[in-house]
Amino acid sequence: MMRLMRRERLSLIYALVLAGLMLALTARALPAWGAESDLDAPDAPVRLMSRVEVRDDFVRLRDLFEPAGDYADRKVARAPAPGEAAELDAVWLWRLAKGFGLDWKPTSTLDSALVLRPSRVIDRETIHELVRQAYFEETGADEFIALDFDQQDVALHIAEEATGGPQLARFTLDRTSGRFNAQITGPKGPEEARSLTLTGRAVRQVEVAVPTARISAGAIIRERDLEIVLMPEARVSRTAVVHADELIGQQARRTLTAGRPIAAASVDAPQLVARNAAVTIELRTANMRLTAQGRALESGAKGEAVRVQNLHSRITIDAVVVGENMVSVIVPDRLAANGGLQ
Repeated sequence: MMRLMRRERLSLIYALVLAGLMLALTARALPAWGAESDLDAPDAPVRLMSRVEVRDDFVRLRDLFEPAGDYADRKVARAPAPGEAAELDAVWLWRLAKGFGLDWKPTSTLDSALVLRPSRVIDRETIHELVRQAYFEETGADEFIALDFDQQDVALHIAEEATGGPQLARFTLDRTSGRFNAQITGPKGPEEARSLTLTGRAVRQVEVAVPTARISAGAIIRERDLEIVLMPEARVSRTAVVHADELIGQQARRTLTAGRPIAAASVDAPQLVARNAAVTIELRTANMRLTAQGRALESGAKGEAVRVQNLHSRITIDAVVVGENMVSVIVPDRLAANGGLQ
């Protein structure tokens, strides 16, 4: 009996050990409570990247989709040039995803990816100075030269990673016409160096005094009414008055436009005496000065001869305009002694 109990006890121990071992093996094989097994876990959804920035010449699969799978680094398209953008449409993206076994399809034709290429810009001023310097070295011309480019957008976009400045790779000039051709090359970055070809004309300029604002007819031109600007020589008429000192004090015969050269025929010496205006008649001799009141029968500028009438004697005489509403008469001393202004 004792031997039987001992035998049953051993069997019970063996059973408990075996059950524990099975439980341990089962616990290792099963996932944690509340978790799904790896076999049952769904794949992560593939997501389209609708806005992408690339830094080299190619767009890769991982730039467009996430996750991109085993072919993530595969080059799938050429990248736009630095500073430019390209849009990839829904149909193209769907075919691309199917070709690489990605579980993605567009929800509408509006699904797209915008690919941007950041850039560093070499601006118009920098390029202008390179071409201008080349022109001076070629011709030895003075600084009154303007470069008129044929292109509207004068800028060179290069990769952000590129270091250094632009270089003038080529410059040719037709001295007769002033036409030039220039090639600007940017520094090399992760891609080949980019270049920009420009054409245009070198235009000689002149300094011209022009109105800062509209000047009405009849107004006297003052120093503050003028400014000095550089203008293409071809735009300045040969009849234009270009020097400020020749315009200051003159009177506008017609309305003068701001920023435009002033023709000689558009200005005149100011009319200091107007027709029918009251004037002071001055008589000068070597020994005395007499004055009388009169009426101008003609208009006149300073230094011009006009006819005036003495209001006291009603005598008409010739006089020279010497100031605003003032004329001067020079007579011999013997006539003045006999009352020449009476």
